[in-house]
Order: sequence, then C-alpha cells, then structure tokens
Amino acid sequence: MLGPIHQLLYMSKASPSLTQSDIQAILASARKFNSDHAVTGLLIFRDGRFLQLFEGRTEAVKETYERITHDKRHGQIIVIQETFVERRLFARWSMAYGEELVAPDAAAKLFSNLDRAMRSETLDQQVIMSILEHFAKHAQS
Repeated sequence: MLGPIHQLLYMSKASPSLTQSDIQAILASARKFNSDHAVTGLLIFRDGRFLQLFEGRTEAVKETYERITHDKRHGQIIVIQETFVERRLFARWSMAYGEELVAPDAAAKLFSNLDRAMRSETLDQQVIMSILEHFAKHAQS
C-alpha cells in the first residue's frame, strides 16, 4: 500500500455473556474480512475488555469500525487513537490475537503493563501504543 495508512485503536467492554467461542468467532470473521480488504491488526481480550488496533485504507478502516459499533458483543467503545502512519505495525497478520502472538516469557510483562494501562482512568495512548509496539516486536512468526 502506498501513502499513509489509516490506523485506529479502540477499547470496548465485552458483553457479559461473551464466551471463548464468541472470541474465536470474532477472530475468524475479522481475519476473513481483513484479508479481503487489506486490513491488518491486533486484537487483545483481557478482563472483559477488548483492545484492538487495525490499519489499512481509510474506507476499509471506517467500515471495520462501523461494523464493530453495531456488534452487540461490544459496548462502551472508546477510540484511543486514530491517525495515519507510514508503516503498518502488524503487517504480517490480518488479525493477530495477543495471546497467540508472543512467547509466554515475553507475554507476562507485556500483559501486566497492558492490564495496568487498560484499567487506568486516563487511557494514555502513548503508553498503550508503546506496549502494542512491543507486541509487534516480540511477535512469533
């Protein structure tokens, strides 16, 4: 993709009835849609919250976000950051899943830092982006 890449990072509260099979269904649907629309990104599910970053052409990013806002499995959606970048952060994955992305030894510290940042009253986008960049850096192939 040439030119700036639209990147969106949001957090949402999961529906209380969400199950592990729902998460797998979300991943399967996202991976199919994203693959078809040249969208890449990362999904993390922790303590009843989703944190997701996705990136691609503006139209595809907007369509992806629109689908999420109408998905009853998400509530209290907060856009943490929306920007344009020169390079994709998760270019190798149509939708990486945090728990599958990094080796257990690297995951413990990353998840600990991320959990703290996600529970904070003031969502610090720089802290969260720094943690996500570490996910990308420590990703297993």
